[in-house]
Amino acid sequence: LYTARLSPHLCKMAVGKNKRMSKGKKGGKKKAQDVFLKKEWYDVKAPSMFSVKQDGKTLVTKTAGTKLSSDGLKGRIFEASLADLNAVRSRSVVHDR
Repeated sequence: LYTARLSPHLCKMAVGKNKRMSKGKKGGKKKAQDVFLKKEWYDVKAPSMFSVKQDGKTLVTKTAGTKLSSDGLKGRIFEASLADLNAVRSRSVVHDR
């Protein structure tokens, strides 16, 4: 059997942090993304009593995981004038000079 003897000054271990390993940041930076890529357009429809069926469009975040896009539409309030819904120009409020 062979046993080696090392002198005490050769067996010292480094004490403290390894400076080269701790320079990096945790997580890193996130890449900037376009928010409109995660959106969907929905048609806003008027009730059947009006002559105009489609009143406009609205933007909603797409379905992701357990969050549904239809839940984002619930509770929204849209305003439209009666003249726009009936497609009557003579009764609409017009300000001319």
